[in-house]
Amino acid sequence: MKSVIKTAVLSFIFIFLVHNLYLFFKTNLTVPKVKDLVITSDEKYSDIYEVINTQTNDEDSKPNIQFEEQPENTLNMKDQLKNYIKNISINNMEPKDTTDINSI
Repeated sequence: MKSVIKTAVLSFIFIFLVHNLYLFFKTNLTVPKVKDLVITSDEKYSDIYEVINTQTNDEDSKPNIQFEEQPENTLNMKDQLKNYIKNISINNMEPKDTTDINSI
């Protein structure tokens, strides 16, 4: 009985010492990561503001050019879309992945 208690106490002491050594080396031999959320976000926002300001300045200097819509192209696109939808609906009506019961 004494040997069981002696082994348990020595095991506990050994585990405790190894754990504390691990923590000691971890704190003394590593450099903690510090993430600065304030400065990095301020830098990102300042970059965004600069881009916005340069874009608004560029847009002010550009002349206003309005493009006229071409009705032929829009009608052609509408026809193409209608044809595509019709083809899809026709293809969906035909079952493709079915097996005839009589062939089994």
